[in-house]
Amino acid sequence: MNRLSKIIYSQLWIGLALSLLFIAGNAGAQNYTFSAYSAYGLGLLENNGISENFGMGSAGIALPSERYLNTINPASFYGIDSTSFIFEVGAFGKYSSLQSQGTSLDKLGASVRYIAMGFKITKWWGIAGGLAPFSTRGYSIVNTYTTNGYNDTYQSNISGSGSINRAYIGNAFSPFKNFSIGINASYLFGSLKQNEQITYPSIRYNGMNIVNSNYFSNFTYDAGMQYKATFGRHTILAGITYNPSQTLSVRTNKLVVDSPDTLQNDRSVYANFTLPAAAGIGLGYYWKDQLKVFVDYKFQQWSKTNYHYEEAQLTDSRQYNIGIEFAPERRINTGYWNAVEYRAGFRHEDSYLVLRGTQIKESAVTIGLSMPLRNQFSKINVSAEFGQQGTIANQLIKENYIRFTLGLTLRDRWAPRPRYD
Repeated sequence: MNRLSKIIYSQLWIGLALSLLFIAGNAGAQNYTFSAYSAYGLGLLENNGISENFGMGSAGIALPSERYLNTINPASFYGIDSTSFIFEVGAFGKYSSLQSQGTSLDKLGASVRYIAMGFKITKWWGIAGGLAPFSTRGYSIVNTYTTNGYNDTYQSNISGSGSINRAYIGNAFSPFKNFSIGINASYLFGSLKQNEQITYPSIRYNGMNIVNSNYFSNFTYDAGMQYKATFGRHTILAGITYNPSQTLSVRTNKLVVDSPDTLQNDRSVYANFTLPAAAGIGLGYYWKDQLKVFVDYKFQQWSKTNYHYEEAQLTDSRQYNIGIEFAPERRINTGYWNAVEYRAGFRHEDSYLVLRGTQIKESAVTIGLSMPLRNQFSKINVSAEFGQQGTIANQLIKENYIRFTLGLTLRDRWAPRPRYD
């Protein structure tokens, strides 16, 4: 088998293996999102990355994929060791406490978060693929109304669910020393649903159900670059990412059921949703191989999208991330806890959603650990995020949450170090 055939064969196996793993991992999984703010747009947008990134405030635009896969920037895949195969899998657990004008609600959820794998094709070419959620939706809102002209009330119970997933294959190349470029080819797919149940408590009436289902799909791409310069024990890193404005195809179904009759069932309403352009820039610093510091800034032009609501506006979003990692020795023979990687970080986001004149914001402090397994190359990764989203001002909702991520990095040498022609 020649080199080109091996490359094509390996990419096909990546896609097949990831599809099977994601299906198996999501069997019986529960959506961890519970936020009224997910009712708008594409729901709550998920940060790219894995457990190691989440422990550093989701920073990592300038971080190469050295000991684990950095899925924030496709250019990082060039950093994979030429003799190593890396497999990543992770799951989320989230506890939320929601407050609004004297009322409160606690929620608990969990879900498979990501699956990814990567390796080196040649000394100048790295490849990785994965599956992860792009956005999620989950909420439940109960309102009581008075019927016009009658001394009677009815209840409207509105709930939302669903997610849009992202399957991708990324390739990274190094045209010259210390510089790499990368591109992800992705397929977005999934559905976001809203179910409204209308009931009259005062009479025996089974109620009316209105179900709106939006099915999203299309191919997208994004690109990135990374550069590093080493001066003795000091290394400076820089990276950028860019997502051009792209379009998602949307198929909408509306089902109205007034038990036992179906009043309306529209199956073939098609539209397009514009994903606005996004860009990010990141800087990093290494001191020897012990201390790492990263700072990111991300921007997305949601004001350019074609989604409109009566009660909400979409505006440009901005995100700020900072993270630090410290490893005393990275060698397990000097003591186990010396080989552990310790992380901390902070992130702040001015989201794309404006409600009642207030832009919804989110801030979080993060911590994390990577604990080596016996072969020292593979690790168990744990991170925790303590955050707050929204506000109780203007009759809005504030969410305080704790989100845990448990990840596994399996990294093994699958061949002797090759000699390239």
